[in-house]
Amino acid sequence: MKGTLWVDDDGNVTRCTIENPTALALAECADPRMHQRDVAQTLAFALEAGQRDEVDWDRVAAAAIGRWSRPGWTRIKRLAWTGKCWPKEDGR
Repeated sequence: MKGTLWVDDDGNVTRCTIENPTALALAECADPRMHQRDVAQTLAFALEAGQRDEVDWDRVAAAAIGRWSRPGWTRIKRLAWTGKCWPKEDGR
């Protein structure tokens, strides 16, 4: 993933963005090694970084539906928007 990190004077990352969240999500939809959770994490990251308007939701939806069907796209959106795509603190 290519993007930008902003770091404060103490070296802590304060903000980050994905260079092209649409392209990344489309590539993940096309890659048979990737799963719905991977796409959801990319979209969740974009949402958390304030890049909602930079995602071409129609193109990503078409790619996800083409691979996983409409219920799969619904699952991806739910995971991304709720943040449930990330591992839990206890590793489960």
